[in-house]
Amino acid sequence: MYYPYAAHANQLGQLAGCGAPIYQSGPSTKTYVHQCPALNATIFKVVQRDGYSKDFRFNSKTQKMVQPPVTVVNEEDLYPEYGIFSDRLQKEVMIAFNRVTSKMEQYIYSLESGQFEQVEDPDLKYHVGNRSPSSIVMIIDDWKGRMSIEKGKDGSVKKMVWVRGQWIQIPSRPVKKLEESEEVREEAEKDPYTRTLPQYKIRYCPHSQKEVIFYLHRDDYLTFAYDETTREMRGGFQCFLCPRFVSESHLFPRYSEFSTSLNTHVIHVWNTETEQMEKYIYDASKFQFQQIYCPEAEFNPEKSTSSSILFVASLENTKSIVMKGNDGRLKKEGYCMIRGEYVDIPPNVVRTFLVQRREQKELKLVKMMENTKIIGFENEDLGAETEYSEEDSSNGSSESEEEFSDEEYSQYSEDEEEENTSDDQLESEDEGSEEVSDDSEESSEEEDIASGISHLQLLMEMEMARLRKINRLVSAF
Repeated sequence: MYYPYAAHANQLGQLAGCGAPIYQSGPSTKTYVHQCPALNATIFKVVQRDGYSKDFRFNSKTQKMVQPPVTVVNEEDLYPEYGIFSDRLQKEVMIAFNRVTSKMEQYIYSLESGQFEQVEDPDLKYHVGNRSPSSIVMIIDDWKGRMSIEKGKDGSVKKMVWVRGQWIQIPSRPVKKLEESEEVREEAEKDPYTRTLPQYKIRYCPHSQKEVIFYLHRDDYLTFAYDETTREMRGGFQCFLCPRFVSESHLFPRYSEFSTSLNTHVIHVWNTETEQMEKYIYDASKFQFQQIYCPEAEFNPEKSTSSSILFVASLENTKSIVMKGNDGRLKKEGYCMIRGEYVDIPPNVVRTFLVQRREQKELKLVKMMENTKIIGFENEDLGAETEYSEEDSSNGSSESEEEFSDEEYSQYSEDEEEENTSDDQLESEDEGSEEVSDDSEESSEEEDIASGISHLQLLMEMEMARLRKINRLVSAF
């Protein structure tokens, strides 16, 4: 079963006008998705037309689609040595030998999931002398319950729970490997908005005739497409003819209301891409819609508007009409004095929360690059001044040498203080950023920024080109 080729309306018109037959084709592969309870992960199965199939899962550490492990690690595969408290994790950690991987590994027990989860604390090195002579490895006791982690008769791990005055053994379950635990942690760290977004989306690209997987990682969607030649899932797929992000065609307005706190109209919109109700304002200076938080403007499902016009936005001598189109989508028009009528304003980039965060990352990268350049220029100027002062001091008299050296010293001290002040500011900024996130997350974030900067620059150039076109179109408003 394959998706039909979805041509654009203008393409269909051109083909039909030429009398050419419209052929339908579909993707060369089909992607199926299912949840694996043993791995506690989303599995993407790609099936080629010749029947060949391959499974993939997302690895949050490498940010790639990889093949899932062939074997599943169960609790009976773990042979505990001893338990030790981790200052880094603030939890009791079980040191156990994994007979599947033949390695000594670290695990914590989650009362929420009822599973052992692999962790990695570099401070906890395995020591043979810490091996527990008792069968009890560790006791977990909190408001959620009391657990006893013990060694079974065969040496494998055994879980006991205290229920109604007696210990009862809990059946064995698969354990969460390290990358799976990291995915759980990342899911818990998502902000409320990102949690509402779908974890993955599969879109068909008619231009490449490929199915593209959009997988949510941190606060952005990564794209993957299957390569039949290498039989691998390649990341970073891009098609500039397909909408990469939420576009105006995805927005269906229900009604608008005026917000006194924002001093503008708030549009309640159903987003078909995210499949949820969202709030937007209209930026008349950029002819652009922007997603916002506005708790005071709570959506009322009983309210709707029968009028096609939502409101009129005025800016200096220009007016824009924000309205509901005949197809129900969000639409904007502006009055053209040359034609003497209202005309459609071309679509612009929708500044959703994800786009706004992407812009902040790009701005952060630009500032980092500017600071690096400034420091480099200051070092060059300081080196040139030092070299020039040494030449002058060697050619002058001893008295002038003393006078110049004093002046040079005072000048150098001032420059050094300015440089130290600049360095202190940079260090304070770095310290502030470290408080927000860990070093690993910061470096990973910078890698994400660097990898996406070229695409963002292209988007900015496209946006500027659209904006210039819009300004020319409505210059006579």
